[in-house]
Amino acid sequence: MASAAAPREQRMAAAAKRRKRRTAKSAPVGLVRWQIIIMLALFAAVGASGLALVTAAQEMRLLHRAMDELQSKQDRSMAQYSRLLLERGTFASLQTVEVVASEELQMVFPQQVEEISP
Repeated sequence: MASAAAPREQRMAAAAKRRKRRTAKSAPVGLVRWQIIIMLALFAAVGASGLALVTAAQEMRLLHRAMDELQSKQDRSMAQYSRLLLERGTFASLQTVEVVASEELQMVFPQQVEEISP
């Protein structure tokens, strides 16, 4: 039996060595916990930056919409200003001034023009 016990002891010793090698190769539990904490922090940072990106994009859309509305208002104001300039130019023409003076104010051109010297 001594011969049968020797190979059994050798097998058990070899198995114990293998177990020691496996446990020696695996990382300590503390290091794994830190890795998990770091990974969770990184995931949280990525999520937070994603939410910040979405918020910034929404704000950009709102600002762009407001800018478009203001540009439309400016275009309408410029069109009205152009029409008013045209109307002022029309009222300032000599023909219009003559018609208003003769019809509304009953003014007439004098028959004799006198020259006044200073």
